[in-house]
Amino acid sequence: MNTAESAPEFRPEGRADVAIVVVTYNSCADLDGLIASVREEARHVSIRLIIADNSSSDDSLMRARAHSDVVVVSTGGNLGYAGGINVAMRRMGDVESILILNPDLRIEPGAVARLLTTLRGEASIGAVVPRMLDADGNLYLSLRREPTLLRAAADAVLGRRWIGRPAPLSEYVRTPSDYVRARDVDWATGAAIMVRASVAEAVGEWDERFFLYSEETDYLRRVRVLGWRVRYEPEATVVHRRGGSGVSDELTALTVVNRVRYAQKHHPRTAGMYRLLVRAGEQLRRADRTHDRARWALARVDRWALLPRATYDPLPVPTFPEACVIIPAHNEAAVIDRTLAPLSDLAAAGRIEVIVSCNGCSDDTAARAAARPGVRVIESPIGSKVAAIDAAERVATMWPRVYLDADVVLSPRALAALVAELDDEQPLAGRPVAVVDAEASSRTVRRYQRARERMPSLSTHLWGAGIYALNAAARARFDEFPKVIADDVFVDEMFAPEEKRIVATDPVIVQAPRDSASLIGVLTRARRGPAQQGVDSGRETVRELGRSVRGPASAADAVTYLAFAGRARLRARRTSSVWERDDSTRIPLHTATATAAAAAAAAAAAPMITPPLRMDHVVLTRFNLPTPGPESLIRAQEGWLRNRIALFERYTVPSMKAQSTDAFTWVVYVDPLSPTWLLDSLAVHEAAGVLHVLPRESVTWRDAAADARAISGAHGDLLVTTNLDNDDAVGSDFIARIQQAAQTTPRAAIYLRDGLVIAGDEVYLRRDPDNAFCSVSEPWSAEPLTAWRDWHTMLHRHLPAVSVSGEPGWLQVIHGQNVSNRARGRRVSPRRYDARFPGLLDTIPVPSRVELASDSLLQRPLRAAVDTARGAAKATVLAVAGKDGLDSVKERLARVG
Repeated sequence: MNTAESAPEFRPEGRADVAIVVVTYNSCADLDGLIASVREEARHVSIRLIIADNSSSDDSLMRARAHSDVVVVSTGGNLGYAGGINVAMRRMGDVESILILNPDLRIEPGAVARLLTTLRGEASIGAVVPRMLDADGNLYLSLRREPTLLRAAADAVLGRRWIGRPAPLSEYVRTPSDYVRARDVDWATGAAIMVRASVAEAVGEWDERFFLYSEETDYLRRVRVLGWRVRYEPEATVVHRRGGSGVSDELTALTVVNRVRYAQKHHPRTAGMYRLLVRAGEQLRRADRTHDRARWALARVDRWALLPRATYDPLPVPTFPEACVIIPAHNEAAVIDRTLAPLSDLAAAGRIEVIVSCNGCSDDTAARAAARPGVRVIESPIGSKVAAIDAAERVATMWPRVYLDADVVLSPRALAALVAELDDEQPLAGRPVAVVDAEASSRTVRRYQRARERMPSLSTHLWGAGIYALNAAARARFDEFPKVIADDVFVDEMFAPEEKRIVATDPVIVQAPRDSASLIGVLTRARRGPAQQGVDSGRETVRELGRSVRGPASAADAVTYLAFAGRARLRARRTSSVWERDDSTRIPLHTATATAAAAAAAAAAAPMITPPLRMDHVVLTRFNLPTPGPESLIRAQEGWLRNRIALFERYTVPSMKAQSTDAFTWVVYVDPLSPTWLLDSLAVHEAAGVLHVLPRESVTWRDAAADARAISGAHGDLLVTTNLDNDDAVGSDFIARIQQAAQTTPRAAIYLRDGLVIAGDEVYLRRDPDNAFCSVSEPWSAEPLTAWRDWHTMLHRHLPAVSVSGEPGWLQVIHGQNVSNRARGRRVSPRRYDARFPGLLDTIPVPSRVELASDSLLQRPLRAAVDTARGAAKATVLAVAGKDGLDSVKERLARVG
């Protein structure tokens, strides 16, 4: 230990007065000072110091472990503040109280003892918070009041004006006199909170949905709701440097969004109005550019999942817990690769059994599954799910058993958590939590899903998630699966509530039907299955649905739910031999969207183990190949080539050199008869390893595939090809985002939906779900199609299309020699995006508020109207005359222009 012999020691074991919990994340610079100040407190009270490290990239963990009497635990990822606290508190042992401290604090002498004395003084006190000073010794205003609509409205309008306004008009306690005497408070910032151990046990774990910020608001509210008081003790002082969690626009956005999350959890009836008030406050302060990201996130709930959230370290394959995953599959070729991808490495290593039980398949489901090492495939000509499960169980050897639908993605971390929860000699059944992704569904389907989500009882059963699991004792409760439609309902009815576990871990994503007809089919089967087994919870559901109505919007959702459910009940009364499967989620969709929820789950699943899919990524650029059609007229113009190389050097090359990963190859095709000065210009970049130049008279998609194979060597599982025009640019994380999407959609056309458009000295933010910056991911095992298989707007004809939302990923440059590009989208300030497009936006001025307002109210609606007219005309010509006819029209217009 690196402290002097006379220094007091902590108590890593046995009884202690206080367990001090510290969550670190790159906190090396603060840690020694905090430990030293806490050690001095151990002269007066017995302390167990627990440090939970959230996968710091600095020496935080090493510094903590240098103290042999400190309990140090690695959380297994960056779980956020709440997640880190929960991990640490599982190690608190036999203690009277828990003191939670930020790592960037210093404890003033006697503060811990004073807090403990206050806690002991009155049994009704459940938590106590100290006085807080900043690094300069000034009072830090750390106390807060319960959020309300009135306070949110007043804070939005008044901000820091009228500091001494009455308590009902501010969530912040800003009057210094309120910090002089001990008093009860609603809550305080979470940098320093002492909680009675018995209270912590009653309240339960911190809510990890908040990740960072508002978790203390939630926790201390739960303390108060259970009848305990929260006490402010000014005689206990801590010094808070602040900023230990980092400072960024992302964290600012998370702070604001979590305020709304809190309202949704505890004040659901008024949460919508609360969100509007918070948005209004942010708009009133729109001159503060550090809150741009917050305003962006508040506008749409689906953006919240793109903010900082829990991430996990890779799970070591050699120590992964054993399990058997049984996947019954009937013509699931469209989805089986996606389902098997996160499990394949574990199966190949022999840590888990994965059995794909093909039943009545007429497609290549079995061949696709068998191509993955470690996956066992059995086949039956009879199309029966329960028969397929029974057949798989006859060859299975590992426990527990996980029964997984072929269209549901299960992350390794969720599997590990599920296995750990079922590790018991008593019969236990369980499943992970599930999230329904309805982003690509029709409006009526989304209404139905919203109503369903408001009924918590529907999420407490084993059915409806596409997955359930049984340990050996639970499986021994029955022989073979009976011949029923709904095997998950059968299993759910076999176990009492105390024998079932809904495991809070990475959620499985259940795709909602895309349209009303598909939803009716699914609900008909869902009703027919329970009815076959005499199960009917209709009355309870109607009562719960009625209780969920809290306004006109929820009432409309409830009516939609009843309409769908009623129609499905009528249809279910008819006998039918048809299996009503939802094929709407299994076919290529032009507008299929990788929603924020699905993206979050995919991101959570991807880092669990070594990425299962290796890929060869080739970026394709046509520079000056002879091209028939309207582009040939543009390229024949005087100076076109010199203008284009200037744009290429100004935008395209710098953006490719700025990529956050170099795991790609860039191929630039040129006319063999190109002038020497052009070839020399490209040769400079080729010599630097930036790109490869390939002279070609023409290139088809098959030629591009052959070149990609020759250049990459086809060593990976996948080929990923990306189209990049020679006058455009991509964001610094473009390649990394495409590759991340390819991990979860190994056969798809992939688009980053959001991008920027430069037109002169103006920048526009545009959403385009099938833009020209298209990519195609596909297994090498089939003939590659590449991103050049068809027009970028028509790739959905050949394979599923995925449009990934998020920060702008591409930059389109409008100039006089474009064929069809024009300014579209919403005008924005370029400064927010400088870091994503380094050096490309520097010369563009920031628009004034008047210019932005003019664009929003006048010019943008006009552009939208023109685009609508152009789109309708283009669709008409395409439908009547086909692609060649559309090219002919474009060529005539180009000649006229």
